[in-house]
Amino acid sequence: MPRPDPRRVPRQPQARAGRLVAVIRGRGQPPAERRLFTDDDHLDVDTLHLLVEDAEAVSEGRIYASAKSVGSGSGVEEQSEAVFLGTTLLTIDLTMATMLTDKVDPNLARRLRIALTEDVRAQRVVGDRVYREVARLLGPLTPAALELNRFVRCQGLRVLVDVDIEAPVTSVAAR
Repeated sequence: MPRPDPRRVPRQPQARAGRLVAVIRGRGQPPAERRLFTDDDHLDVDTLHLLVEDAEAVSEGRIYASAKSVGSGSGVEEQSEAVFLGTTLLTIDLTMATMLTDKVDPNLARRLRIALTEDVRAQRVVGDRVYREVARLLGPLTPAALELNRFVRCQGLRVLVDVDIEAPVTSVAAR
């Protein structure tokens, strides 16, 4: 069966984009001026990504092995389990965020602290950065899922994010 002539096929009208849906930025091009919160007080997640990526990070941790008894009665078997326990400290210094057009004051730091505490999207941005920090520490032993406990506080114009990390670790050969 031959293909139809594309010039004769009736076309459906395409949907119109009501606002800008794509932004093109070349490599090495400085980021445009941005606002962390919109006029209607919504968090701009893309700007938050840039802030979290530029944040100073200090990560530490190690793998601990523990013995676990499995079974009951005379069939008790000892199995060793490995778990990664660590901490990542992120420091978001708003005075260093030159791309921000928001008024950088303690109120902005407080609003960011609240967003990092309550907004699931913001928590995911922090979780992604912490995952990359753990991957830097563990390399191929990095587990797929991490259990994270976050504590966020302000110190002047800096927002400090303390993340405690716990994750089971399996050997590369077992994967």
